[in-house]
Amino acid sequence: MSNWLHISRPVGQTLAALSMVLLLAAPAVAQPTDGPAPVLDDPSAEGVALVDGYMTILGLPADAKAAQLDELLAPGFQVVRSNGDRQDRAAYLASPPTVETFAITDATATQDDDLLVVSYTFETSEVLDGVAQQTTAPRLSVFHWSGEQWLLAAHANFGATQSSDAEATAAEG
Repeated sequence: MSNWLHISRPVGQTLAALSMVLLLAAPAVAQPTDGPAPVLDDPSAEGVALVDGYMTILGLPADAKAAQLDELLAPGFQVVRSNGDRQDRAAYLASPPTVETFAITDATATQDDDLLVVSYTFETSEVLDGVAQQTTAPRLSVFHWSGEQWLLAAHANFGATQSSDAEATAAEG
């Protein structure tokens, strides 16, 4: 099932962005803490909200980003980049990307007890390892219910990245 929800906006250090970060782990159905995962009425809507919160964190200043990511990432977190590079939680926290703008489209999510799997198309302007990139690619994010909140357990980018125009020009010249 494809979700019609489309989010497109620049990521900034606005009160609205910080509010989204604070609401990141709020489930769609209220549950007591340390309980079982909430049964979501609309897993896709919750999945998009969680991905939006994650990407919003990546647009925060370094100190705020590090603190928020530390709370969001599951202990066993892994990321697989489009070039095949893999990082565990510690490596990712040491050098997280900076997302400047993004759009989430064509989102679909499934829930199986304490797992929420979200697939979507992601368009972004980001800085990864010091390189500015424009990317549109399918992505996959997997969240795990910790008993209190959804934690990001895995994230994968399935598309080729494209460098900024300035880098492409420099490479050609």
